[in-house]
Amino acid sequence: MAGATYDAGSTTRAATYSQRWFFTGMALAMLVVACAGFVPSLVQTSRRHAPVSSLVGLHGILFFAWLTIFLVQSRLASAGMVAFHRKVGFAAACVLTFMVPLACATTIGMVRRGFDLSGDLRIEGDPPAEAALQFGWLLVFSVLMIAALAYRRRPDVHSRLILFANIALMPAALSFLLAGGPA
Repeated sequence: MAGATYDAGSTTRAATYSQRWFFTGMALAMLVVACAGFVPSLVQTSRRHAPVSSLVGLHGILFFAWLTIFLVQSRLASAGMVAFHRKVGFAAACVLTFMVPLACATTIGMVRRGFDLSGDLRIEGDPPAEAALQFGWLLVFSVLMIAALAYRRRPDVHSRLILFANIALMPAALSFLLAGGPA
């Protein structure tokens, strides 16, 4: 058969290249959504229901650091810097151990105040129901992260689990983004 050649190597390289940029693009998109959702309320404080608590400040710093680590890890993996990726992964696991308890404390504080701890969004409905939703997303994040750590020797599975875990973090940023900041 003349003219029927197929180069599997170039197809695999192209798929790998686009896959590597996909995770970097997703990390960048998540950082943009988080910044677009939360930064306006940091700049325009006059419409807040209450001042930002120190708990929410720490929560914001830690979760922003987490998304930044995701971006760095995506770039390290795509550059083939596996040894450094693993070292940063250890640091990420340390950040993770503080994230989940801090998110629980932040959610409980939100219910006690009747609005989110940034003072931006008033909870119009039932605060315990709102907290149940937050705890649900936190449970999804935690389960996916545990699975990602268990599958860290299988990069294809590991990276997808990390991505899905981080997607579970996005509802808060999206709710701020869609609400347009302080009400």
